[in-house]
Amino acid sequence: MKDPIMIGNKNRFAAVIEAPGDPPEKDRERRCVHLWAGLHQLTADSGEKTEVQAFCRSVRSTLDLLQSDCEIKPPNGFSPIKMHHALRKMEKEMESERNIEDLYGPYRHPFDPEGFSLLSPPEKYLFPQWGPSTREAIGHLFRYSDRVFITFEFVPGHHAGGANDGKVFAVDLPVSEFIRLLEQMLTALDGSAHAKGAA
Repeated sequence: MKDPIMIGNKNRFAAVIEAPGDPPEKDRERRCVHLWAGLHQLTADSGEKTEVQAFCRSVRSTLDLLQSDCEIKPPNGFSPIKMHHALRKMEKEMESERNIEDLYGPYRHPFDPEGFSLLSPPEKYLFPQWGPSTREAIGHLFRYSDRVFITFEFVPGHHAGGANDGKVFAVDLPVSEFIRLLEQMLTALDGSAHAKGAA
């Protein structure tokens, strides 16, 4: 069995990708992919394989966001950790609103603690949103000039154990390095690095 492909640094951000089989075509559709950030494994070590094409589309969406003019920086006075907590509060409130609307019809709660409702929709910051293999952690992606910050926490019942329950972690790295890692992931998975503006 071939050794897995290691991309990046687990201390910051890394992907460990199952090596293609022999012949490689047999593993073209599904591969094991594990993500790491700040020495924490973000994906469950269950052997579950990822649908390669769907995963690559999600990674390309993240690349598009980083390479676009889209603003993913918290407002002044918000650190990445504070912004993470603010967005989690928004996300939980929005989920409650959706549940109430499903039961009773349109509902609008005057949700505006500390002006959080004035921020962009929280979905824009969610990371990684790369399919079922990334459901173990809830995180956000921010960009400050030439650096990327990733914040994350584990969902209840996650693989990492109770010692990490309720904790929020943060890592940062240069934008150029993060883009390079994502492009290397795409090359390892489907053989084609993503170019800005590509279909």
